Amino acid sequence: MIKPFAALTIALLSCACLHPFVHAERYEFDHEHVLGTSLGIVISCSDLAAAQAAETRALAEIDRLALIFSTYNAESELSRWQQTSGSATAVSSELLEVLAASDRWREASGGAFQPGVEALSRVWREAAKLDRAPSAATLEAAAKLANETHWNLDVAHGTATRLSATPLSLDGIAKGFITERALAAAMASPDVAGALLNIGGDMRVAGDVTETIRIADPRQHAVNAPPIAVVRQSSHRDERRLPPRF
Repeated sequence: MIKPFAALTIALLSCACLHPFVHAERYEFDHEHVLGTSLGIVISCSDLAAAQAAETRALAEIDRLALIFSTYNAESELSRWQQTSGSATAVSSELLEVLAASDRWREASGGAFQPGVEALSRVWREAAKLDRAPSAATLEAAAKLANETHWNLDVAHGTATRLSATPLSLDGIAKGFITERALAAAMASPDVAGALLNIGGDMRVAGDVTETIRIADPRQHAVNAPPIAVVRQSSHRDERRLPPRF
Protein backbone atom coordinates (compact mmCIF):
# COMPACT_ATOMS: atom_id res chain seq x y z
CA MET A 1 0.00 0.00 0.00
CA ILE A 2 1.31 3.40 -0.90
CA LYS A 3 1.78 5.60 2.18
CA PRO A 4 -0.28 8.76 2.72
CA PHE A 5 0.69 11.75 0.67
CA ALA A 6 3.32 9.80 -1.29
CA ALA A 7 3.73 11.29 -4.70
CA LEU A 8 2.06 8.81 -7.03
CA THR A 9 2.83 9.38 -10.66
CA ILE A 10 1.95 6.86 -13.37
CA ALA A 11 3.24 7.20 -16.91
CA LEU A 12 2.28 4.75 -19.66
CA LEU A 13 4.73 4.19 -22.46
CA SER A 14 3.27 2.26 -25.38
CA CYS A 15 4.91 0.64 -28.38
CA ALA A 16 3.03 -0.80 -31.32
CA CYS A 17 5.75 -3.29 -32.17
CA LEU A 18 6.57 -5.03 -28.89
CA HIS A 19 8.48 -8.28 -29.23
CA PRO A 20 5.93 -11.13 -29.18
CA PHE A 21 6.32 -12.88 -25.80
CA VAL A 22 4.49 -16.15 -25.75
CA HIS A 23 5.50 -17.08 -22.21
CA ALA A 24 6.35 -13.82 -20.47
CA GLU A 25 6.80 -14.23 -16.72
CA ARG A 26 6.55 -11.67 -13.94
CA TYR A 27 9.72 -11.08 -11.89
CA GLU A 28 9.77 -8.83 -8.82
CA PHE A 29 12.77 -7.23 -7.11
CA ASP A 30 12.85 -5.16 -3.92
CA HIS A 31 15.59 -2.87 -2.66
CA GLU A 32 15.93 -0.64 0.39
CA HIS A 33 17.87 2.61 0.85
CA VAL A 34 17.50 3.68 -2.76
CA LEU A 35 17.34 7.49 -2.89
CA GLY A 36 16.56 7.30 0.81
CA THR A 37 13.51 5.10 0.36
CA SER A 38 12.41 1.70 -0.97
CA LEU A 39 12.45 0.56 -4.59
CA GLY A 40 10.15 -2.00 -6.17
CA ILE A 41 10.83 -3.32 -9.67
CA VAL A 42 8.54 -5.55 -11.72
CA ILE A 43 9.86 -6.98 -14.99
CA SER A 44 7.79 -8.90 -17.53
CA CYS A 45 9.99 -11.08 -19.75
CA SER A 46 10.66 -14.65 -20.78
CA ASP A 47 13.41 -15.65 -18.33
CA LEU A 48 15.17 -14.69 -15.11
CA ALA A 49 18.44 -13.69 -16.77
CA ALA A 50 16.69 -11.03 -18.88
CA ALA A 51 14.83 -9.78 -15.79
CA GLN A 52 18.04 -9.51 -13.79
CA ALA A 53 19.74 -7.66 -16.65
CA ALA A 54 16.83 -5.18 -16.73
CA GLU A 55 17.09 -4.76 -12.95
CA THR A 56 20.83 -4.08 -13.27
CA ARG A 57 20.26 -1.44 -15.96
CA ALA A 58 17.63 0.31 -13.83
CA LEU A 59 19.84 0.34 -10.72
CA ALA A 60 22.82 1.64 -12.69
CA GLU A 61 20.75 4.50 -14.09
CA ILE A 62 19.47 5.39 -10.62
CA ASP A 63 23.05 5.48 -9.30
CA ARG A 64 24.20 7.60 -12.26
CA LEU A 65 21.44 10.17 -11.80
CA ALA A 66 21.87 10.25 -8.00
CA LEU A 67 25.37 11.56 -8.67
CA ILE A 68 23.74 14.47 -10.46
CA PHE A 69 20.85 15.35 -8.14
CA SER A 70 21.83 14.32 -4.62
CA THR A 71 22.04 17.09 -2.04
CA TYR A 72 23.54 14.66 0.49
CA ASN A 73 26.63 14.07 -1.62
CA ALA A 74 28.94 17.10 -1.66
CA GLU A 75 30.45 15.82 -4.94
CA SER A 76 27.16 15.57 -6.83
CA GLU A 77 26.71 17.90 -9.79
CA LEU A 78 23.87 19.75 -8.05
CA SER A 79 25.94 20.26 -4.89
CA ARG A 80 28.92 21.52 -6.85
CA TRP A 81 26.77 23.85 -8.98
CA GLN A 82 25.21 25.30 -5.82
CA GLN A 83 28.68 26.46 -4.79
CA THR A 84 28.95 28.69 -7.87
CA SER A 85 27.70 32.26 -7.92
CA GLY A 86 26.84 34.66 -10.72
CA SER A 87 28.65 32.86 -13.53
CA ALA A 88 27.14 30.86 -16.39
CA THR A 89 28.14 27.26 -15.66
CA ALA A 90 27.94 24.38 -18.12
CA VAL A 91 25.67 21.68 -16.66
CA SER A 92 24.55 18.25 -17.77
CA SER A 93 21.49 17.91 -19.98
CA GLU A 94 19.74 16.11 -17.11
CA LEU A 95 20.29 18.90 -14.59
CA LEU A 96 19.32 21.53 -17.15
CA GLU A 97 16.10 19.65 -17.96
CA VAL A 98 15.07 19.34 -14.32
CA LEU A 99 15.89 22.98 -13.56
CA ALA A 100 13.77 24.04 -16.55
CA ALA A 101 10.93 21.76 -15.42
CA SER A 102 11.20 23.29 -11.93
CA ASP A 103 10.72 26.74 -13.44
CA ARG A 104 7.60 25.58 -15.26
CA TRP A 105 6.09 23.92 -12.20
CA ARG A 106 6.89 26.86 -9.93
CA GLU A 107 5.00 29.14 -12.29
CA ALA A 108 2.15 26.68 -12.88
CA SER A 109 1.68 26.13 -9.14
CA GLY A 110 1.82 29.79 -8.24
CA GLY A 111 4.92 29.17 -6.16
CA ALA A 112 3.60 26.13 -4.27
CA PHE A 113 6.46 24.15 -5.83
CA GLN A 114 9.67 25.90 -4.88
CA PRO A 115 13.18 24.35 -4.72
CA GLY A 116 14.17 27.18 -2.36
CA VAL A 117 11.93 25.65 0.32
CA GLU A 118 15.09 23.91 1.51
CA ALA A 119 15.79 27.14 3.42
CA LEU A 120 12.64 26.56 5.48
CA SER A 121 13.34 22.84 5.82
CA ARG A 122 16.69 23.62 7.41
CA VAL A 123 15.07 26.00 9.89
CA TRP A 124 12.61 23.32 10.98
CA ARG A 125 15.29 20.62 11.19
CA GLU A 126 17.35 22.84 13.46
CA ALA A 127 14.26 23.62 15.55
CA ALA A 128 13.62 19.89 15.95
CA LYS A 129 17.16 19.41 17.27
CA LEU A 130 16.59 22.19 19.81
CA ASP A 131 13.09 20.90 20.61
CA ARG A 132 11.48 24.28 20.15
CA ALA A 133 9.55 26.04 17.41
CA PRO A 134 11.37 28.64 15.30
CA SER A 135 10.42 32.26 15.82
CA ALA A 136 8.11 34.07 13.42
CA ALA A 137 11.01 36.33 12.40
CA THR A 138 13.19 33.32 11.58
CA LEU A 139 10.46 31.75 9.46
CA GLU A 140 9.78 35.02 7.69
CA ALA A 141 13.46 35.43 6.83
CA ALA A 142 13.68 31.86 5.54
CA ALA A 143 10.54 32.30 3.44
CA LYS A 144 12.03 35.42 1.89
CA LEU A 145 15.16 33.49 0.96
CA ALA A 146 13.08 30.62 -0.43
CA ASN A 147 11.21 32.91 -2.81
CA GLU A 148 14.22 34.62 -4.33
CA THR A 149 15.12 34.03 -7.98
CA HIS A 150 17.67 31.24 -7.70
CA TRP A 151 18.97 30.70 -11.21
CA ASN A 152 18.92 31.74 -14.83
CA LEU A 153 19.07 29.16 -17.61
CA ASP A 154 20.52 29.41 -21.09
CA VAL A 155 19.15 26.26 -22.70
CA ALA A 156 20.72 27.03 -26.07
CA HIS A 157 24.21 27.03 -24.57
CA GLY A 158 23.54 24.44 -21.83
CA THR A 159 24.40 26.71 -18.91
CA ALA A 160 22.83 27.58 -15.57
CA THR A 161 23.74 30.69 -13.57
CA ARG A 162 23.32 30.59 -9.80
CA LEU A 163 21.72 33.86 -8.67
CA SER A 164 21.14 33.34 -4.95
CA ALA A 165 22.90 31.76 -2.00
CA THR A 166 19.72 30.03 -0.82
CA PRO A 167 20.12 26.27 -0.32
CA LEU A 168 18.15 24.36 -2.94
CA SER A 169 16.61 20.91 -3.19
CA LEU A 170 15.21 19.31 -6.33
CA ASP A 171 13.97 16.25 -4.43
CA GLY A 172 10.33 17.13 -5.15
CA ILE A 173 10.84 16.67 -8.88
CA ALA A 174 14.12 14.79 -9.41
CA LYS A 175 12.88 11.48 -7.96
CA GLY A 176 10.13 11.27 -10.57
CA PHE A 177 12.64 12.16 -13.29
CA ILE A 178 15.03 9.45 -12.07
CA THR A 179 12.22 6.89 -11.92
CA GLU A 180 11.25 7.65 -15.50
CA ARG A 181 14.81 7.37 -16.80
CA ALA A 182 15.42 4.15 -14.84
CA LEU A 183 12.28 2.64 -16.34
CA ALA A 184 13.50 3.50 -19.83
CA ALA A 185 16.81 1.79 -19.00
CA ALA A 186 14.98 -1.33 -17.82
CA MET A 187 12.98 -1.41 -21.04
CA ALA A 188 16.05 -0.91 -23.25
CA SER A 189 16.12 -4.48 -24.53
CA PRO A 190 13.85 -6.45 -26.87
CA ASP A 191 13.88 -9.20 -24.23
CA VAL A 192 11.70 -7.08 -21.90
CA ALA A 193 7.95 -6.97 -22.54
CA GLY A 194 7.09 -4.61 -19.71
CA ALA A 195 8.35 -3.02 -16.53
CA LEU A 196 7.17 -1.13 -13.45
CA LEU A 197 9.31 0.93 -11.10
CA ASN A 198 8.13 2.33 -7.79
CA ILE A 199 10.60 4.48 -5.86
CA GLY A 200 8.93 5.54 -2.64
CA GLY A 201 5.58 6.17 -4.34
CA ASP A 202 6.89 7.67 -7.58
CA MET A 203 5.73 5.08 -10.09
CA ARG A 204 6.26 4.50 -13.79
CA VAL A 205 4.77 1.71 -15.91
CA ALA A 206 5.65 0.64 -19.44
CA GLY A 207 4.63 -2.20 -21.73
CA ASP A 208 2.96 -5.43 -20.69
CA VAL A 209 2.63 -5.11 -16.91
CA THR A 210 -0.53 -5.14 -14.80
CA GLU A 211 -0.48 -3.79 -11.25
CA THR A 212 -3.14 -3.19 -8.60
CA ILE A 213 -2.38 0.01 -6.72
CA ARG A 214 -4.01 0.62 -3.34
CA ILE A 215 -3.90 4.25 -2.27
CA ALA A 216 -3.87 4.76 1.48
CA ASP A 217 -6.52 6.89 3.16
CA PRO A 218 -4.65 9.80 4.84
CA ARG A 219 -7.36 9.94 7.51
CA GLN A 220 -6.60 6.40 8.67
CA HIS A 221 -3.50 5.50 10.70
CA ALA A 222 -3.72 1.70 10.71
CA VAL A 223 -1.45 -0.07 8.24
CA ASN A 224 -4.26 -2.47 7.31
CA ALA A 225 -6.92 0.24 6.92
CA PRO A 226 -9.03 0.03 3.73
CA PRO A 227 -7.56 2.04 0.85
CA ILE A 228 -9.21 5.27 -0.23
CA ALA A 229 -9.05 4.12 -3.86
CA VAL A 230 -7.86 1.18 -5.96
CA VAL A 231 -6.35 1.56 -9.42
CA ARG A 232 -5.66 -1.40 -11.66
CA GLN A 233 -3.01 -0.25 -14.09
CA SER A 234 -2.04 -2.06 -17.29
CA SER A 235 -0.97 -1.28 -20.82
CA HIS A 236 -4.35 -2.49 -22.06
CA ARG A 237 -6.73 -0.63 -19.80
CA ASP A 238 -6.81 1.61 -16.76
CA GLU A 239 -9.53 0.66 -14.30
CA ARG A 240 -10.29 2.85 -11.28
CA ARG A 241 -12.57 2.16 -8.36
CA LEU A 242 -13.11 5.37 -6.43
CA PRO A 243 -15.29 5.98 -3.37
CA PRO A 244 -17.69 8.95 -3.24
CA ARG A 245 -16.02 12.35 -3.01
CA PHE A 246 -15.73 13.78 0.50
